[in-house]
Amino acid sequence: MSKKDLYDIQSQADLWRLAEHLRQRAGVKLDPRHTEEIFKAFRLDYGYYAHRQLWIQPKDGDICQFKFNRGQWYLYAIAEWMLHKYGKVRGIIVKGRQQGISTWTEGRGYWKASQNTGTKVIVLAHESSASNNIFQMFKTYHDGVHESLKPTVGKDNEKQFEFPRLKSSVKVFSAGKKGVGRSNTCNFFHGSETAFWPHAYEHSTGIMETISEGKGSEVYLESTAYGNVNYFASQWKCAIYPWQKEIPPNWNGYVRIFIPWFWEESYRSEVPDGFELTPDEIEYKDLHDLDNEQMQWRRLKIAKAGDDIGRFSRDYPATPEEAFNSSLDNVLIQANDVLRAKKNYKDYLHHFLSEGSTTVIGCDVAREGDDATSIVVRRGRVVLHIERHYKKKGPFVASRIIKLAQIHGVDRAFVDNTGGFGGSVLDFCEAYGYYDAVGIHFSEGAEDKDQFKNIRSEMWWKMAEWVKDGAALPDDDLLQEDLCAPTYKHQMDKLLLESKEDMKSRGIKSPDSGDALALTFAKRVTPKSAMSYYEPEYV
Repeated sequence: MSKKDLYDIQSQADLWRLAEHLRQRAGVKLDPRHTEEIFKAFRLDYGYYAHRQLWIQPKDGDICQFKFNRGQWYLYAIAEWMLHKYGKVRGIIVKGRQQGISTWTEGRGYWKASQNTGTKVIVLAHESSASNNIFQMFKTYHDGVHESLKPTVGKDNEKQFEFPRLKSSVKVFSAGKKGVGRSNTCNFFHGSETAFWPHAYEHSTGIMETISEGKGSEVYLESTAYGNVNYFASQWKCAIYPWQKEIPPNWNGYVRIFIPWFWEESYRSEVPDGFELTPDEIEYKDLHDLDNEQMQWRRLKIAKAGDDIGRFSRDYPATPEEAFNSSLDNVLIQANDVLRAKKNYKDYLHHFLSEGSTTVIGCDVAREGDDATSIVVRRGRVVLHIERHYKKKGPFVASRIIKLAQIHGVDRAFVDNTGGFGGSVLDFCEAYGYYDAVGIHFSEGAEDKDQFKNIRSEMWWKMAEWVKDGAALPDDDLLQEDLCAPTYKHQMDKLLLESKEDMKSRGIKSPDSGDALALTFAKRVTPKSAMSYYEPEYV
């Protein structure tokens, strides 16, 4: 496989392919007589270097050589891909507790500082005790390296040391103090447990402003999530997945890296005699392809947390939605329901494509510059197509609706016209001779006025029931994020979905794709004719 193909990332599977390539490259045994080639590998290949030169102190056990785990290989693949594609690394990492991300990142920082000139490493930990532990990790790395690869140390105190001949340095700070590290400069930055930083926004305009934007610079913000209204959560929302095709105008340059708890091989416990799973556990196991030892480990962790499943989901998330929404008990659509629908799409897609099913388009028209105009095509239980557009005007959106209607045999298109934003789309649909587009105002009355405050609440409720009742959803991360975002409440005994404005006030972006799919449930639609073809790959 060519290098170009190797770094062409279109899906998570492509990242695992790259990770396997890096693993094999790191495991190559070089001829000990070719010292120049070996030293070159130590300088250029972090995996090769780490597996031979870095030693770690596990929480339980003696010091041992550093061998990457699954999550660390995944992170390594993304870092190398970003360097190849963008010339620098900007990663924001959501993960479970104690999965070795700091170990990997500090190892990479030490490797770059000790094997290259002019590398300035800064780590900002959430509290003083954590900064002490991190600096001790750097000391352990330095002490274990072979003398031929160990640079001379100049300044060496409690939280920093320098390599004067290389003009490189490592410094560790605590986020507990305002204005910390503002006078420093760096080209390798690690924000540890960023969600728990005191004064996070001040640090973002202080110490983080010292980070170089030059070629080869690397930034890693990693944390267990802590709710969805803080600096870390806001940065995650403005980041993209490596395989994401649509780049929003508010992209912050970061790539999302999610590492679920079950990638950690040590997170398993011996299964006792008589072990039986509850129905909820059976579903969880099936959705995430786990074994009984992992389920027993999960059960014990939940028990230690006082049977608080929400706390487990935050500390050991299986999905990003679990990580950020675990503190909320009024989310309308649960992540597991969406995962089940995505699994249906993979396993039973054609089973759901019954002839004669109604085919409907939902179009949520962008209101602001950072919002996307989303168009979703649904036939019965299956979402056939999703697309998003930024800063596109009415004629373009109308032309896309008409084109998709022709290709998929659409019976009706519902366009969000709240505040008149969809007016031009509707006008151009009619001007182009397409008369099956209907405007919907989200605040208008529901069909069932006794149960729902407005039609948007009713549409989302119908969609939530549809998702639970065997829907089939494509593997679209942004759709999953949107569906699991809004909360609900009851107002005068009527269900009221959280408004877009209220979502934005707590730092959640507009659920554009979720609203587009919800619009396909706006009104009852009778199919014009039975369709006998299907083109899910159409773009």
